[in-house]
Amino acid sequence: MTDMSVIDSKWRQALFLEMASRDNGITAQEVHDEAARRGDTATVEAYLNLGRRLALRGRLNSSKDDARTRDGSVREMMNSGSTRIVSPISWTPNIR
Repeated sequence: MTDMSVIDSKWRQALFLEMASRDNGITAQEVHDEAARRGDTATVEAYLNLGRRLALRGRLNSSKDDARTRDGSVREMMNSGSTRIVSPISWTPNIR
């Protein structure tokens, strides 16, 4: 678990960028899950917004990938009452 005093916007941004550099990119849900595992209490929506801001700043590229829900189909999640966000947006580093 990470020391809560170091979990701030810069920490979240660094985690997002680190995880986005993986071969297949990353989703906001996956970054949120890892951050929560490390002790962060920010919402999934916060990570989705962070990904959007990083893309607007040119730090990440976003791509829509309908096949990439990793947690099953949207219908299965809706029927199960899950609160997880299934976003077809994945993020990858913007290599210049």
